[in-house]
Amino acid sequence: DEVEEFKQAALQSADILILDENVDVPGAELYGSAILKELIQKGYNGFACIRSGNSDPSAQALSARSGAHWHVGKEVPMRQMIRDLQTQYAKFQEQKAVPPEDDALDLVGPRCMSRVTFASVSRNASQTWP
Repeated sequence: DEVEEFKQAALQSADILILDENVDVPGAELYGSAILKELIQKGYNGFACIRSGNSDPSAQALSARSGAHWHVGKEVPMRQMIRDLQTQYAKFQEQKAVPPEDDALDLVGPRCMSRVTFASVSRNASQTWP
């Protein structure tokens, strides 16, 4: 099952999760916030984001209650989302008192040393950039 594979990969190797709030899986009604709660209960302690078509205060509050560090709307263009993600991830690292690794989110730069997994529960389960 695609969702179970995603959960296993998230628990084993993800630093950053981006979950769609309304997961597109035929025959099932799944929510990214519920998946995130489960992953946190099982030990996930990395950065988590819920991406949703609904960015009103109640949707943002649901994301926060699920354990998400950030809620981003689908109206945000991908390039802007990546820039914002860098900022949000840096804040997350500061809050955890973990020194940033050599530009861990510099996805196109030659200094990228850490493995960052962007996982999305959709038709494309996850992508990893070395």
